[in-house]
Amino acid sequence: MRFPADSLILACANLAVTRCGYVSDFLHIGNSLVGTMMTYMTILASPVLLLATVIYLPRDLIRRGTRFQALAAVALSVPCVLFLRSIEL
Repeated sequence: MRFPADSLILACANLAVTRCGYVSDFLHIGNSLVGTMMTYMTILASPVLLLATVIYLPRDLIRRGTRFQALAAVALSVPCVLFLRSIEL
């Protein structure tokens, strides 16, 4: 049985955190406690998860069995990068 690549797991977690940020931004619930917590969680956790994805990505690209999964991790990381570039502090 093949295990998923580490970069793919991290990219999926980062995508889930980024979606929370999109939802809080889209619904304009930043004035409530839940929206503020989701925004802070996204701002703090997303760069850390993105950095961890980038660290594990070369290792997964080198391995023959996880190459396709590493490319999928790159594709899943694109919305996270776009979201982080759009944050105005």
